[in-house]
Amino acid sequence: MLYQEALKKGLEKTPDFQKKLEEFKKLTLVTELFEKEIMSKANVSDQELKDYYDKHKEEFTPTIQIKASHILVRTEDEAKKVLARLEKGEKFGEIAKAVSIDKGSAKNGGDLGFFSKGRWSPSLKRPLRV
Repeated sequence: MLYQEALKKGLEKTPDFQKKLEEFKKLTLVTELFEKEIMSKANVSDQELKDYYDKHKEEFTPTIQIKASHILVRTEDEAKKVLARLEKGEKFGEIAKAVSIDKGSAKNGGDLGFFSKGRWSPSLKRPLRV
């Protein structure tokens, strides 16, 4: 039922969904190639696989990513004005486009993209409000 509802709302046509679908296709094709071309020719025991995994666990741990956006202003007073606008219900992206001094992210509504552990800029660790 949820699947049908998502289709009815056209969620499969959104850019975010299309991007996820393309990433899934790539991963699936790489997996298919790996299974057909490499694993079929490999002669590795279960114990060898386990030993390799045990020595390289960090390579198999999924990377958690977060998506971040910001509105960069020069002063705390300006930040408080932005916060007041947000609390009144104005859209984050529209405010970012209008007032952010980070013109690179401002044109995208403040979008900074995705970050994984260890990739977060130290300059972004002190927001006015978390």
